[in-house]
Amino acid sequence: MDKSANIQDKAMGAFEKAKTAFLDWINSLDLNSKKIIEIFAFLGVGFIAGYFLKKYFKYVLLSLVAIIVAAFILQYSSIIHIDWIKIRQILGIAPTDTIDSVFNVAIDWIKANILVTIASIVGFLLGYKVG
Repeated sequence: MDKSANIQDKAMGAFEKAKTAFLDWINSLDLNSKKIIEIFAFLGVGFIAGYFLKKYFKYVLLSLVAIIVAAFILQYSSIIHIDWIKIRQILGIAPTDTIDSVFNVAIDWIKANILVTIASIVGFLLGYKVG
């Protein structure tokens, strides 16, 4: 009996250590209601995006390609003028930015918002699986 009690004490000790480590990790994330709502919102958006991508991918892809090709043909024919400087301003990209600098900004945002990024990816994968 003494041996089984000793094993139970060791198991409870290991469980308490794991529980304490998990709670410390949760506390280090500094989760509040605003962050939790943001995480679930990105999870939902990711789910919807994954679901609709699987259901309507070919239609969306064909539509986007047709719109882009038509825009370039119309601009080349001088029927319309696309103001690329205005588009860069709307997207928040400076005229001196390169693809590398934009990529680095995106990576920095992902690192700063890792929980939101993970929630979006999980939501997308779930939506894609369900769709």
